[in-house]
Amino acid sequence: MVESGSEPTFDLRLNGGSKRFERGWLFKNLNFIGRASERWAITGPNGSGKSTLLLSLGGYIELTEGRISLRCSGRDWPDVQISRFTVLASPYLDLPASLTISELFHFHQQLKGVRLGWNPAEQLGLSGLNGHLYKKTAQLSSGQRQKLRLLLAFGCAAPVLLLDEPCSHLDQQGFDWYHSLLSQPFLGEVLLLVASNEPTEHEGMRSLIDLSKTD
Repeated sequence: MVESGSEPTFDLRLNGGSKRFERGWLFKNLNFIGRASERWAITGPNGSGKSTLLLSLGGYIELTEGRISLRCSGRDWPDVQISRFTVLASPYLDLPASLTISELFHFHQQLKGVRLGWNPAEQLGLSGLNGHLYKKTAQLSSGQRQKLRLLLAFGCAAPVLLLDEPCSHLDQQGFDWYHSLLSQPFLGEVLLLVASNEPTEHEGMRSLIDLSKTD
């Protein structure tokens, strides 16, 4: 967390956030302020809008009502540019089937940059994917694809890291590797949001958005 009296390097704000689909409102009138180095868990019943809220905060989908704003390096950025500062890992996120792991890594690093302190070769080895660099993503198992999504997200230079059900399809080795990532110093200034009903995926996160308590 940011120490009392210090100036956060950025903050992400949600004011009166509401999202409606045909069947009704997923959530209404949510307010949120997330700052550098904070860690938030988003919980709630299936269908309550956890993934939708995460995508909205990342600037990937529009709210029905309300506004999302980002202040970074003393500048206010319009909501249409927020996705420049966020990165998402989700089991529902498609990977380019025709690209190899190596090609996708190169493309992603060119697009989003590399996080300070991140060692791609080391993390590839720890994830167990270093022997599959030249496999196309379509040839990977569901667990390997999820590890790849996490590698791309954690290694990206974006200051806002969004994780949706991060341990989906992971075995025990993958689960342990995920938790080792959460303890790495390169996440020091990152605003981290984890959407999940599995407590072990957001263990130790003191801040909570509980969608089961929204109207």
